[in-house]
Amino acid sequence: MNLKRLTALWLSLMLLFTLSLSFAEGETAEVPSETDENVVLATVNGTPVHKQEVDALAQDYENYYAQYGYDLSDDASQELLRQMAMDATLQFHFLQEVGASSGSSELTEEEKEQVLADAGKEYEEIISQILDYYGLTPAENASEDAVKTARESAEEIASSYGYTEETIAADMLDSAVIQKVSAYITRDVTVTEQDIQARFQELVENDRETYQDDPASYEMYTTYFGQPSYYTPEGFRGITHILLNVDEEKMKTYQELAAKLAEQETAGGTEETTEAENTETEGTEKTEDAPVTQADVDAARDMVIASVQSTIDEILAKYEAGTSFEDLIQEYGQDPDMTGETLINGYPVAAGSILYEQAFTDGAFSIEKLGDISGPVLSESGVHIFKYVRDIPAGPVELTEEIRETLKEELLSTLQGEVLNMAYDQWLAESDIVYTQAGEAYRVNLQNAPEDDAALDPDD
Repeated sequence: MNLKRLTALWLSLMLLFTLSLSFAEGETAEVPSETDENVVLATVNGTPVHKQEVDALAQDYENYYAQYGYDLSDDASQELLRQMAMDATLQFHFLQEVGASSGSSELTEEEKEQVLADAGKEYEEIISQILDYYGLTPAENASEDAVKTARESAEEIASSYGYTEETIAADMLDSAVIQKVSAYITRDVTVTEQDIQARFQELVENDRETYQDDPASYEMYTTYFGQPSYYTPEGFRGITHILLNVDEEKMKTYQELAAKLAEQETAGGTEETTEAENTETEGTEKTEDAPVTQADVDAARDMVIASVQSTIDEILAKYEAGTSFEDLIQEYGQDPDMTGETLINGYPVAAGSILYEQAFTDGAFSIEKLGDISGPVLSESGVHIFKYVRDIPAGPVELTEEIRETLKEELLSTLQGEVLNMAYDQWLAESDIVYTQAGEAYRVNLQNAPEDDAALDPDD
């Protein structure tokens, strides 16, 4: 994390730091001693910066990272936290000076009322969280006195963490001022259509390089991690399906036999058996120690499918009579996600998909002709009837208005951050900042700051 580039981070996370709340025992914020209140770390154009305010912000940073499991108690981390807090404090002074000189820090009465209303809602959410976390939520039929007592207890707990409606309102008013002054500083920043197009092409090329020969990575990043994709690799088709729940006992028998057969094959297989030994006669049970054959597994599979065969026949009869597959999904299907856009376009499935079990993928690719349906396919989820609804176009995605607006906002935020950082750097160069002996441990050394401190980036 580059200390020289903390402006955008601090502006966006200040509210989070001041309002984030951890209810784990022993995680209350460290309260600076009374003697810290008058200790001056530096003067900024003659205005003192007190140790108490910087230490409180450093503690906020430490608490924030602790939520992600980071232990920052070592000396090096503490030094970095102090510098981060001092840097944020200097930024705040910078914004105060700009706001005062430009008049941009003044909130209208309407803006103040909105902030106070939002602060009230935030406080009520915190009280609700405390009531729930500490088991203080009154029963529905609780008396007024019980409700009042629970509320008072929650408010006391919130206050012990430094949260009152007044402190929350003060923090949110500060944040509103920061946003207003920042908007004033970046008022001339614009994003052109050329900027959007260039960024879109850059993202397309990045995704092409990553995904064109690796559909598994495409699925992992777009589905598991929820990243947007600007390029679709070849080989994906849209698959809808009717999922039918099956007889649980028959399914259990099939799964146990399949698992035992797989275990035998992993162990090196069984001795050769004759065709007669491989064939189970109807009604004959295998002993616990007898080897399982593929014929056993296939027979168990057929019995599972047979448990819903009447429904399958009914579905196929209606389909052949002209009922749409989409209507049949809604009538018979047990997959709750087979709705909306998925009902129309289907799940994206490739031959090398990693999102689905192999039986699902194999069933999806058992259909040769676009628009056709499959026979019954058994998976761990039940019995499926698949439909091959479309070939998903490979290549760059369409630059839709939604994507255009998203890129515009991202570019605007980046450009605004650059302008804010440039203005802040200029202010640092022109300001008279004098550190005291106590403040030397907090001095912001921008020149030697690491370009990227991954250890303090919870988004990694």
